[in-house]
Amino acid sequence: MPRRRLESWPLVVALGLSALAIWPCAQLFAAVAGQWGDVRVQLASPQMLTLVRHTVVSSLLATLLAVSVGLLNALAVRTLREPGRGVWMVASTSPLMVPPFVGAFSWMQAYARAGLTELLWHWHGDFLYGRWGVVLLLAVHTAPLAFLAFTAVFSRENEALWRATRVSGGSGWDAFVHTLWPSLRPVLAATASLLFAFDAGDFGIPLLLGLPGRYPTMTTQIYEDLSYATMPGAFAQAVALAGVLAFMSLTFLTVAERLGGTGSWLRWESPGLPRPPAPWAWEWGSRALLGGYLVVVLVFPFAALILTALTRAYGLPPVPANWTWAHFAGVLQGTTGQAVLHSLVLSAVAAAAVVGAGLLLTEVGLRHALGRLAQRLVWVPYALPGSVVAIGVLIAFGRYLYGTLAIIGLAYFVKFWGTMEPLRGLRAAIDPAAAQAARILGAKPLDAYRLAVWPSLGPLAGSLGILVFIGALYELTMSSLLYTPATQTLAVVVLNAQQAGDVSTTAALGSAIALALGVGLAAIAIIRRCAGSGNG
Repeated sequence: MPRRRLESWPLVVALGLSALAIWPCAQLFAAVAGQWGDVRVQLASPQMLTLVRHTVVSSLLATLLAVSVGLLNALAVRTLREPGRGVWMVASTSPLMVPPFVGAFSWMQAYARAGLTELLWHWHGDFLYGRWGVVLLLAVHTAPLAFLAFTAVFSRENEALWRATRVSGGSGWDAFVHTLWPSLRPVLAATASLLFAFDAGDFGIPLLLGLPGRYPTMTTQIYEDLSYATMPGAFAQAVALAGVLAFMSLTFLTVAERLGGTGSWLRWESPGLPRPPAPWAWEWGSRALLGGYLVVVLVFPFAALILTALTRAYGLPPVPANWTWAHFAGVLQGTTGQAVLHSLVLSAVAAAAVVGAGLLLTEVGLRHALGRLAQRLVWVPYALPGSVVAIGVLIAFGRYLYGTLAIIGLAYFVKFWGTMEPLRGLRAAIDPAAAQAARILGAKPLDAYRLAVWPSLGPLAGSLGILVFIGALYELTMSSLLYTPATQTLAVVVLNAQQAGDVSTTAALGSAIALALGVGLAAIAIIRRCAGSGNG
C-alpha cells in the first residue's frame, strides 16, 4: 500500500498542476456564459464588428505575406553552397531576436517621420501607421517561422527522386510537383493556420502602429477596456473580445495541429542528401536578395534603434558628438532596474516551473490516460492569445493575487506550459529498455530516469526552458493587463516609456531586450550543436 501511494503521487501532482493551468480558461468561458446577455449585445455592436474585421483582415494579409516571404527565403537558402549556407540560415531567422513591439518601434525610428531615412534622404513612410504598417510588421516577425517550417521540409527532400524526374525528361516544375509538393502542401496549410493565430493575438504591433493610424484591433481594444475605460460595459466588451479571440485561435491552431504544423522547430533534424550546387549566377542572386531583405527589415531598423538610444536627446543628429551611454546605464537604475529584476526573477521561476511540470506530466502521460488528457488540455492556454489568458487569470485569481508579482508569474506558467509539447514526442521515442534494466538492477526511479532518459531528453528540455525564459522576459500582453505600479516588468516599462514619449529610454530598453533574446537563441544553438555532436 505505501508503494502504491508512492507511485501515485506523480499523477496527483501532475493533475493538480494541470487543473491550476486550465482553471483560468474554464473561468473565462464561464464568465462568457454567465454574462451572455451583455456579451451578446457587445458582439452585435458596430464597434465589435469593426474590431473583428480589422483583426481578420490584417492577420490574413500578414499571413499571406509571411508565408510567401518564408517560402521564397527557404528556396533561396536552398540554392546556396556550404559553409555560407549555415550563415544565411542564422541570418534568415535573426528577426526572431527582436520582440514584435521592439521591432515596430525600431521601424518607427528608421522609416517614420523624423526617422533615420528622413534625416539621411529626406524620405519617410507614413504608411507605417494604420493597416499596412500592422500587416507589414506582423509579416516581418512571423516570416522566420514559415522559413523554418519550409526549411525542415526541404531538409527531408528526396534528392534521388528529383534527379530521376529530371533525367527522365521532366521539367523543374514537374520535379517540384512530384517530389516537393506532396510534403510541402500540408506544412503550407498548417503554417498558414499557425501564423494567422499568432498574428490575431499580437498586441504590441497593433498598439504602436495601428492605434496612431486609427486601426484598432481586438487586442488593443481589450487593453483599453481593462486599462483606461470606466464605462459599465467595458469589462463585458473585454470578455466578449476574449471569447471571440479564443474561438479564432483555437480553431486555426487546431487545424494547424491536425495538419502536423504544431511540432517544435527545435527538432534535431538530420540533413538530407546534398543538392548539386546551383549556378553561380543563381547563388549570387540569392545572396543579394537575402542580404537586401535583411538590411531593410532588420539591420537598418536595429541600427536606427541603437543610434536613438545613444543620442543624448531625441531630435539631435545621431552623430558621435551627441552620443552618450547614460540611457543604457539607466536600464539598471531606479524603477527601471526594479522592473528588470522583476522580469529576470519571474522569467527564471516560470522557466523552471514550466520545464519541471512539463517533464512530470510527460512521464505521467506515458502511464495514465488521465495524464494524456491533461497533456492535451494544458496546450489550450498556449493556443490562446495573451490577452485571453490574462483575463482568465484575472477572473480566476484576481481577488487573491492582484497587485502581486505572483499573478504575473502564474499567467506565465499557464501560458507557456504548452511549449513543453515537443517533450511528449521525444519521450515516446526513447527506448524504455534501458530504464527497465536499471530498475531490475536495483536503481531507484529517479536514478533510472537520470541514467536512461535524461541524456536524451535533457537538451530539448534545456532549449525549451530557454525559450520560456526569453518569452517571459519580453512578454508584454499579459504583463500590461496584470501589472500595478509596484509590479512592473521590463516590457511594461518599455511600453510606458514609449507612450510617455521618452524615445531614448524606450530605444535603450528595447535594445537590451533584443540583446538578451539574441543571447538566449545563441544558447539554444549551442545546445543543439552539442546534442548533435553527442549523438554523432
